[in-house]
Amino acid sequence: MSGLLDKKIALVLVAIFALGVLAVACAPEEEVEEEPAVELADEQILHLSLDEDPDVLDPKHTSMAVASAVMDLLYDRLVYIDEDGLPQPWLAESWDIQDDGEVVVFQLREGVEFHDGTPLDAEAVAFSFNRLVDPDDPAAQDWIGPLDRAEATGEYEVTLYYDDIYAPIFTQLSTAYLGIVSPTAVQEMGDDFQRSPVGSGPMQFKSWHPGDRIVLERNEDYQTWREDVDNKGPWHLEQVVYNIVPEPGTRVAALETGDLHVTEVPPEEYPYLEDDPAFVGMPWREGTNICYIEFDCENPPFDDVRMRQAVAYALDIEEIVEGALGGYGEANWTPLPVGVPGYDADIGEEYGYHHNPDKAVQLLEEMDLVDTTGDGFVDIDGEKMELLFWIYPVDHLSKASEIIKGQLADVGIDMEIQTLELGTLIARVFDREQDFNIMRFTWPDPVLLTFCHRTGQWLYSNPDVDELLDKADSTLEPEERLEYVRQAQIELLNDAALVPLYTTWVLEMHRVEVEDLARCFQGRLLFHDVRITK
Repeated sequence: MSGLLDKKIALVLVAIFALGVLAVACAPEEEVEEEPAVELADEQILHLSLDEDPDVLDPKHTSMAVASAVMDLLYDRLVYIDEDGLPQPWLAESWDIQDDGEVVVFQLREGVEFHDGTPLDAEAVAFSFNRLVDPDDPAAQDWIGPLDRAEATGEYEVTLYYDDIYAPIFTQLSTAYLGIVSPTAVQEMGDDFQRSPVGSGPMQFKSWHPGDRIVLERNEDYQTWREDVDNKGPWHLEQVVYNIVPEPGTRVAALETGDLHVTEVPPEEYPYLEDDPAFVGMPWREGTNICYIEFDCENPPFDDVRMRQAVAYALDIEEIVEGALGGYGEANWTPLPVGVPGYDADIGEEYGYHHNPDKAVQLLEEMDLVDTTGDGFVDIDGEKMELLFWIYPVDHLSKASEIIKGQLADVGIDMEIQTLELGTLIARVFDREQDFNIMRFTWPDPVLLTFCHRTGQWLYSNPDVDELLDKADSTLEPEERLEYVRQAQIELLNDAALVPLYTTWVLEMHRVEVEDLARCFQGRLLFHDVRITK
């Protein structure tokens, strides 16, 4: 009976639809006002900003966010991540997971070429991935996990063989750090490839003037299969120019004059620009970045967990967020950014270190770190304890460090702030010259915990944390994986391995003449449909 009823309902709906079509067909035509045509600027050249020069533009040899921003336009990837957080086809049109997740077979699209005219086939993809795991020439960062090898198992079929299941594989494959490079260009250029990159992306490299600008020009043969953009062919933009502009005030001035079309602006300027009809704000609050303090956990005084806890209790995170970010950020008491799967505010509430200066002083006294000279600072071995705190030159990190210095002084801890370029800081960290530092790391997957806190990544080691992170990285079942992520976060907090501070909002703004600028699920800007109007 129900089947007959369903058929009757269907017939009624069809009839209603048909009547509607008939009514529309018989109705008198209405005049439709056409929207005025958009007048485009004579030059479709988009000016963006970077706050520092990238080190290189080779996916193998960089971990810098500014490099990733440029490489995003130079290199296509096998997959992208959609708004539901799921992988979708890009250069790969399909894939098959075999052997319980240790083997992944990708079928590639045919006919794609690199900027140098050579084919992007299975051999090229295998080359791109194998160079990342070359033991004689290690990559800057282990982006691809426990990959044993990649093989071209057909002209347009590439197979990845893993030593273990790697849960973040698709998130990793969607990033510019795993963009596909031209084997011919790498082999012919050698080290010069790092500053003259060749990919298959919508923009191709034109020039690099260090400290000034990087110029990319349109790939006239471009095609994409991403469903999150309308324009599937060559971009409307003729060029994209990345201007190196370290000072936030200079970036704002350039946005106001039109020398920049899109830029990130400092929190103190954002509300004023947002009220100006010449600009459009694009704040992104579900950030995948986290700013945190990390310690040299193997040398005094931070080899004692009580000292690390004392620092954590001394800090008023809400005050730091307000002072450093003008409130444009999320105070965070967990090791994960607020926009990453596995973030749980309840973990921070129960296990995090909330502002309690009395508790900080108590812990210092337990360590016999007291003020014996009356200068307001605790002593160690009869002399004032002075700690070296490293930062790198980002405006909000500089502001945060000054607030941190004042809050630690309130409980008797003195620190000296030293600013280094990020590349220098990372290169020198294992020289153990500093006591602690402030770091910012961005990644859209909980494997971020492995990148930051597993043994060997920094000056912290805990076998229990390593075991939990290894399980999280090798578990494909989502709920089970997130439980390991949860346990790892609790262990890191119990050990005071870091002091989480905040997740920044991305306060990007563009001029009103920039049309159809969009943002992907992971927060990156999409320029496929952008046009510049007069």
